[in-house]
Formats: sequence, C-alpha cells, structure tokens
Amino acid sequence: MFCKAVFPVEVDFCEVRFETSVFFISSMFIGCADFLSAQFTENAWFESTQFKCGAAFSSAQFMGAADFNSTLCTGIMDFMFAQFKEYASFRSAQFTGDVYFHSAQFMKNAYFSSVQFTEDADFSFALFGGDVDFKSVMFSNRVSFQNAAFQWHAYFKKATFQSELRLYGTSFTVQGDFQDVHINGRVRLLWPGDGTRREQLRDTDIKRGKIQGIEIKRGRLLLKHIQFNKMGILDIRDNFLAPDSELVIDDCDMSRVLLEGTDCTKIHFYNCGWLATFVLGRQIVGDEWLARPYLKRRFYDRFKRGCRAMFHKRQSTLNAFRNWPKWKLIELTYQQLAKRYREDFNHPTANNFDCGTFEMRRLSGVQKAACKKKFVQLRRIQKQWFSLIAIYQYLSNYSASIWRPIIILASSLLVFAGWYRGSTYTSAHKNGLWGYSDYLGLSLQVSYLNRAGLEFARGNSIGVNIIMAFQVVLTATLVALFVFAVRRRFRHG
Repeated sequence: MFCKAVFPVEVDFCEVRFETSVFFISSMFIGCADFLSAQFTENAWFESTQFKCGAAFSSAQFMGAADFNSTLCTGIMDFMFAQFKEYASFRSAQFTGDVYFHSAQFMKNAYFSSVQFTEDADFSFALFGGDVDFKSVMFSNRVSFQNAAFQWHAYFKKATFQSELRLYGTSFTVQGDFQDVHINGRVRLLWPGDGTRREQLRDTDIKRGKIQGIEIKRGRLLLKHIQFNKMGILDIRDNFLAPDSELVIDDCDMSRVLLEGTDCTKIHFYNCGWLATFVLGRQIVGDEWLARPYLKRRFYDRFKRGCRAMFHKRQSTLNAFRNWPKWKLIELTYQQLAKRYREDFNHPTANNFDCGTFEMRRLSGVQKAACKKKFVQLRRIQKQWFSLIAIYQYLSNYSASIWRPIIILASSLLVFAGWYRGSTYTSAHKNGLWGYSDYLGLSLQVSYLNRAGLEFARGNSIGVNIIMAFQVVLTATLVALFVFAVRRRFRHG
C-alpha cells in the first residue's frame, strides 16, 4: 500500500483514520504531506520515505508501531502533540529543516540513533514513557528538551552537539546518560529560565542565591567522558539544581566546562581533569581559563572570532576589565568547589580551589577599582600590587607554598645584612667575607629581637631603626605564613 509511490502535489490526509497497517515505504512526497490529526490504528511504516516540502503529523495518533527509519525530510517536520502508543523509530533519519516534537507523547521506547538534525529540534514538554535512544545523534543547531519528562533511561552516548542544548525544567526519573558526547563549538547545556542578566546582579544578590537559571526537577543527569574539539565549550552556567536532582560529571576535561553561577556543591565530580597551569601554579576552572587570554591566546582568538556573542569585542583593555569577566562569580564557584572536594576528602584539590578563591577576590578588587571615576590607574595599581591580599599572594601563594616564605626569609636576611654593612661601615670593621658574616649574624639577631640587635639599634640613626623594625615585621609575617602553610599541608594534605 503506497510503497514506492510518488505524490507530485500536496497530499491531504487530515483526520483520516487508517484501519489497517499503512505502508509508505520508499515513497516520495514532492508536495507538502499533511497528516494533521490522522489516526493510525495499526502499524505505520514510513521507512526511507522522502518529504521534499516537509510534513505535518501534529496531533496524529499512532496506535501501533511508527517506523520512520532512514526518512529524509527537507522541510519542516511537525509532530506537535502527536501520540505514539507503541515504539517509535527514527533511526538514521535526516531532517534538514526544523523538527517539532512539542508536547509529543511516547508511551513506549523511542529510537533516534544516528539521526541528523540540521536545523532546530524541539522536544519541549515531550513525555517519554520508555527508554529513549539518542546515540550518535548529530544536533547541528539548537535542541530543546524544556520541561520534557524522561520516565526511564535517556541515552545520548556519542551524540554531537554544535549549538545550544536546553534542559530547563527537564526531569530524568532514572538517568540521563551523556557518555562520550562530542562538543563542537559552544554548547549551552542548561538554559537560564528567568532571563536575568548577570551584569544586572549585585554582590548581595550573589550572596543571597538569587541567581536562578535552569532547573533540573528530578532524577540523575550523567555527563561522562565528553570529548571536545579545538573550539569545544560546555556551558552550564547559571543553573539551579532541585533538592531531589543529581548532576554527575565523570572523566571530563573541566578546562572546557563553564560553571559560573551554578551551585557546584550539588555537583558530583569523578575523575575530572582540572587544568593545572605553570604560570599560576595551581589548578583553575574553565571560567578563569577563558577569562585569561594569555593562558591560551590562540584558542581565545579563534573562539572570539567564531562566537562574538559570548566574548564581546574589546574596545579597550580598561573597558574589558570593567565589564568582563565577573571575578566575583568565579570566586563563588571556587568556594563551592573547595567545599565539594573537601566533603569528598580530596583536600589537595580543595586547597587549590582555596587559592583560586583568594586570587579571584584580588582580581575582583582590581575590577572594582577600575570602575571608579577618579584615580583609576592609581587605584588599580594599588589593588593589584600593594593590597594585603596581593602581598599574601607574593609571600606564600595564599599559604599554598611552604618553600616560598623560607626562601624569602633567607633572602631578606642576606639583603638586610648587606644594607647594615653599607650603612654603618667604618674602617675598623672587617673586610671581605668575614666582615659580611658578622653583619649576617647581626641581621639574624635583629630578626628575632636578640639583645645584640637591640643594642645595635640604640646606637644608630632613626633610618636604621626603621629598617630594623621593618625587618622584624617582615620576619614575623613570613614565619606566620610558613606555619599556616605547614598547618594546611598536614591538616588537609
């Protein structure tokens, strides 16, 4: 019945009731095919069918199996409000136009393996009552599962995403499995729901948790072994996870994952590789990696040219520093990651994220100084190089380094010894190495307030006394930072 048939004009099967199985195998619809509200009481076979101008199956009812394997559609494919009582199969189908499964109901298993979606694919408010197979699917444009309900397993293994993946309000009763997924370009995994721009949020809003975006209502979402191409980015920022939901990231390159604005304490990380940079001396998140162009200059330039919507073209260095990135949000991300890893007893990684928290706090202060109207450059220099948190970084790398305070302390003893020798030198003093060793001992005595050091201070000018007081303060600070670093190493190491 209709096998290998050719329909040269528009075909109207609206509200038609097919009492027996329908076979449109290898048929060709040159005009538009309209199956609006059609009823298929038995099986419907559309295998290898070609729809040259699209097809409309909205509100259609498939009582039996629906087979659309290897279907080719060059126009809009509409399955809105369609009902599939038995299994539905779209294996190896090709859709070159928009595809709509809005509010469609799949009572049994649904198979979309190896399907190619060239344009937008809409599965919003769809109901999947059985297992769903999206293995090796190619989504070349946006795909939306907004408020969709997966009541059994949802498999997206080896799927390829090249644009936005919207999961706002999606529920995974059992598990959404995203293993070996390929990310090409920027993929927005979770879509913000309230439309609030992060630029409009205040620091108080951040602290009160008013950043709300995607909401995974319930279930478990697994992201495992995601593979990125040269420009691949997985964007899961500004998301909200419900209490009965679980997001798991396993064996993933986290340098390509953006987490800003998402509560990372509710995310489970397993075998994740965080980018360790020699320049910064610690592990960093993808948000900071992309926010520092000099760490990956070539990648940044390519990505900026390809996705200007994400990275706005910089008018000047100062304007870019004022508007992007939001260091305060990245600081909150580091705090949450440190808490998450400390709960998992992974203290070395948590210590790295603690350092990131302090670094983002320093950069946030520099960014605020750049927003002032007066003395902009002076404020920036002060916040970047001479603030307390900046000094904390230079002296001990935020208590992450044990050797840095020791090296600085030993160097300071040598420097102060040379200064004392030069400022108080007379012909009666010894020359050469032996003379310098005396002043080195004096510098050591001054550092821990020995009596000889105090007597030396009484007999010299005010300038020498000021330098000696500075040495005492510096020594005490370095010793305290060394103790803090050792305490952190043995307590959380």
